[in-house]
Amino acid sequence: MDKFLDISFQFLQNNLKFKDYENKVNEQLIPWSYTIILLNIPIFFTLALKEDIDLSAAIYYTTSAIFVYLLRNYSSKSWILTQIPYLTASFWLQYKPNILSSCLYFVPCLVLVFLSAREPYKWIVTFLLKLLILLLCFEFDVIGIVIACVTFFFFALHIENALREFYYKIADDDKFQEDLKGLLENFPCGIVFLGKNWKVLDHNKQASVILSSKDIKGKPFEKLFDEDNQYKIKAFLQKTYKKDLTLEEISIINENDVEGLQLFSSLLRWNNDECIVICISDISEFFKQRKLLTSLYKDFGSKLDVLNFELRKFCCQSQSPCKELMAFSKDVLYRFQSVFVLQSQFYGKFEFSSENFSPEKEVKGIIDELSLRTDKINSFVELSKSPSLPPYVLGDSEKHSMLIRCLIEFALNHCEPGAINLSLSVTDSNARCISLCYKISFITKSLSSLDLDKIFRARSGKLKRRSFNRIIKDITRFGVSLAGFDTLLVIMRGYVSEATITKETEKKADISVVIPFKHTQGRTRGDSAHTYLL
Repeated sequence: MDKFLDISFQFLQNNLKFKDYENKVNEQLIPWSYTIILLNIPIFFTLALKEDIDLSAAIYYTTSAIFVYLLRNYSSKSWILTQIPYLTASFWLQYKPNILSSCLYFVPCLVLVFLSAREPYKWIVTFLLKLLILLLCFEFDVIGIVIACVTFFFFALHIENALREFYYKIADDDKFQEDLKGLLENFPCGIVFLGKNWKVLDHNKQASVILSSKDIKGKPFEKLFDEDNQYKIKAFLQKTYKKDLTLEEISIINENDVEGLQLFSSLLRWNNDECIVICISDISEFFKQRKLLTSLYKDFGSKLDVLNFELRKFCCQSQSPCKELMAFSKDVLYRFQSVFVLQSQFYGKFEFSSENFSPEKEVKGIIDELSLRTDKINSFVELSKSPSLPPYVLGDSEKHSMLIRCLIEFALNHCEPGAINLSLSVTDSNARCISLCYKISFITKSLSSLDLDKIFRARSGKLKRRSFNRIIKDITRFGVSLAGFDTLLVIMRGYVSEATITKETEKKADISVVIPFKHTQGRTRGDSAHTYLL
């Protein structure tokens, strides 16, 4: 199972960066902006030698341009630094203004304003300030300057729209489709794409195997099931179609034939198109084993305690692959949501509801599951008593389970013999939000606390999406092997607001992960009207 997770993680990292629109624009246009800045240096010196501008002004511009170029790794964070050459140039271009000098001032200035001020109000305010500087410094006709500014304004908007349309349409690229289709064939669960009319647009081979049909493309999805379950599938699809980015779940079980399917679905919209992605897991083997174990338990379980214990243990082991497969199906949909939807648009929009969330129950279940792999885990994994939570805190237990499991496995792989303490606390609680903090403490074995500090240094305070690439580069540069760390990053990237690491001694490491719950007020009266959504 880890192999498929690693494949999908690498695929997302290498082939789906275009969906991070902001980072892609920076990668493409910022180098060109600095090239324009540096190319202006010989042009200004040429104008200075011809006495079109003052020589000291050209030298001043050169110094500012070199300063900005040297700070290019930081200027994307502080857009003021990118304005230094142009804000200062406006005071000396008034010596002998001409068409060339105004173009050299205005074109790079517009590019940098477009890159730096993403919010519309910042873009407009900065643009008006540039226009005011031109009106004050240049002895041009006001009407001519206004016409030029309006032209540049619409030109910049055209660039933005063209780039946005280009990056949205990359998903139709043939190479992308081939890579995606090749990746889907390796998934252990069936993947089905449905169009607006709920007909199958595409699917992988595993979906054909699970649904016992070789040719399902173009067929209505509900027709692939028997008549008794078609109404369930229709209701399932209708429920999915009403909510964006919300996972829906349904089980199709035939107790007589001991067959069962687990379906997870999600509605994705991008570029005025929409698609329902369904992950299908075959859990028939689980029901067969459960039926067999139930009959054996009825016959012998009440008489022989030893057999009772062995059957229970065997039942837990038989359920483990089934649970992993269903968890993997959910993880696939999480990844598709990050593929087809801009990260900035779907952050914070997950709304799941399940049974009342119990941290102790989740951690205990994970420890029991991991104890099947190693006998030592129960001896040194401790769970501190969690605080009392509001009575109606609801959340998706799978996301918490994945996060806790990754934290424990990460600590197991890099800890000295001794206790691993996992605690849960409420870091912030008010009428609108509640934040749960998972904190795991352990003594590092293969990593020093200094290395951990370096790896997590980008996580102090609020997480930023662009910090993940730097963390991965740090891991490569340090040359350390972090088993499970990439999966932990993927999970943190979508669900965690803060992640910090501290040290008490030279090798003692504390990892703190904060998950925020947003508060929504229901229409009914009473405590049940309060719901906390992850």
